[in-house]
Amino acid sequence: MNWKNYTERPRADGGISRFIHPTIGGKQTWIRIPEDPKYRGKKGYERFLAETLAEAIEKITTVRFDDAAVEWLSAHEKGKPSTFENYSRVLKLHPIPYFGNEPLNNINSKDLFDFVTAKMGVGLSKSYVRQMTWIFTAIYDPYVNAGLLRQHPGKVKIRHRENEVADNELDDSEQDRRGESAHDIRSPATIAPYLPHLPYATGIIGLDRIESRRSAGDAMAIPGY
Repeated sequence: MNWKNYTERPRADGGISRFIHPTIGGKQTWIRIPEDPKYRGKKGYERFLAETLAEAIEKITTVRFDDAAVEWLSAHEKGKPSTFENYSRVLKLHPIPYFGNEPLNNINSKDLFDFVTAKMGVGLSKSYVRQMTWIFTAIYDPYVNAGLLRQHPGKVKIRHRENEVADNELDDSEQDRRGESAHDIRSPATIAPYLPHLPYATGIIGLDRIESRRSAGDAMAIPGY
């Protein structure tokens, strides 16, 4: 039978075991179809598949950003130690404090855009902020690719004018020092000095025509490219 995500296998007792194997959470998952009259035949298979995916989506939508970030980071534990330490440091200083335990489905492109704007506003280099958005996107990719999230917040394209702080002018320790003082950028007391640098809309077509400019440097962040 050429049914999507469906396989039959013979049993030792001469019967047939029926399985569905949809992709859930970025991984193919094999699940045996129960011996229940309502799941017999093609319509039964379609019903069980739909119920399984609906249940998976319901569970996935409760996943919160900090938990998803820790899960993503754990997949890199056996890799290069310096890479793992770098990812861990960036996550703990920036995305996790900012997005916290917000459900993945509640974070949108505007939130990511605001995050990038805030980080650029405290003078972090474009390569450092770009690394944050790469990690952010990588955390979402498995859920989005499996169809378990309604939306992907997308990517943020970062461009800096020639009078911006150069990437090589700030070493890692200085990036971290600035990051530690800026990780709570959402609080009113912290964000007040940067109010003149927050974004203004220059025309919105979907989510791909938003610009953020700073009076000193004319930096831009454009989501959804």
